[in-house]
Amino acid sequence: MRRVVSCFLFFFLIGCSDTSPDEVASFESDDWAIQESQLQLEEDLYITETEDYFFGAIADVVADKEGRIYVADARELHVKVLSPQGELLHTLGRQGEAPGEFGALGQLHLAYDDSLYVFSAQPKRVSVFAPESDYRHVRSIPIPDEEGDAGDPRMLEGHGLVARVVEWPSTVDNIDERTMVIRNINDDGTLGDTLFEMPAAEIVMWRTARGQAGGPLPFGRTPHFEVGPGGLVHTAWSDSLSVTHYRSSGDRDTTITLPFEHIPVASTDVDHVREEISSSHFDAAEDQIPDTKPAFDQFLVDDEGRYWFRRPTDDPDRSDWWIADPAESTISVVSNQSEVTFTTVQNGFAYGHTEGDRGEPTLVRYRVEE
Repeated sequence: MRRVVSCFLFFFLIGCSDTSPDEVASFESDDWAIQESQLQLEEDLYITETEDYFFGAIADVVADKEGRIYVADARELHVKVLSPQGELLHTLGRQGEAPGEFGALGQLHLAYDDSLYVFSAQPKRVSVFAPESDYRHVRSIPIPDEEGDAGDPRMLEGHGLVARVVEWPSTVDNIDERTMVIRNINDDGTLGDTLFEMPAAEIVMWRTARGQAGGPLPFGRTPHFEVGPGGLVHTAWSDSLSVTHYRSSGDRDTTITLPFEHIPVASTDVDHVREEISSSHFDAAEDQIPDTKPAFDQFLVDDEGRYWFRRPTDDPDRSDWWIADPAESTISVVSNQSEVTFTTVQNGFAYGHTEGDRGEPTLVRYRVEE
């Protein structure tokens, strides 16, 4: 085992009750009381390469109920299927445009029958692999472009695929009017009903010799959505630690709000951004950079309905994970010294990826212990 990560456990006091779509329950920060306890994440799997394989670039990691691990390798353009011990069992797909092939590999999602859904941006579609017959490719679902920038498909329990669609205003002068809507995806690849909408990610635009260019606003706020148990969609806007649940019908159900303090953007943070992006991008963004960092930069919902937020700290080399459990009325704060990006939490394990000592892509798994 390589490390033990300690946590602090905070208790909040909220009530649970059934609500109608017109009676939204809201649990604000005043509902919280704090008490210290302990939680640990014990690392039990750390793989950079083995005699049988290595990772080119890890795009996503998921795991099934049996503990098998699925790794989307964006450079090798296939999905590695590993045993719970990290042994290579299969590789799914390859580079190409035929059914079951990928030109650019993105997110992975497991349906509740363990069928694997693989999102590819080139061509833009979801490829479905069946668990029987060594995950044979069974069908593809195209992702439409004609009604906006659609992507990031997710499996909603009992209701199929949903995706986010970014809708642009008629001119780039009104980019603040961009919205992100969550819509169903029908089996034929057409977009279905709109479930709800959120603000789109904050961006900046600048002129180039060829026209307009755009990019994210450094430390800008972004929308996040995840599907969870019971066919619920969970949304969060990164300016606060507030989560809203939506039912599969699109009806708003419940909102909870966690107490927190914003972390200021320091001059060293701005200097780091200046080194990481183009001069045109920085010049367009400089006067709009917020005074504070987002409340979080990653949001997950695990198989027990807990919320995982990756939060910034004063230390640029460290972030914290805040884990909120509405069922137990607790929040756990986990120091993340190694900058692990968790992608899924299931069956008592947190799966993700980081970089090894030489910067090589590395698969990690932690046991969640109370």
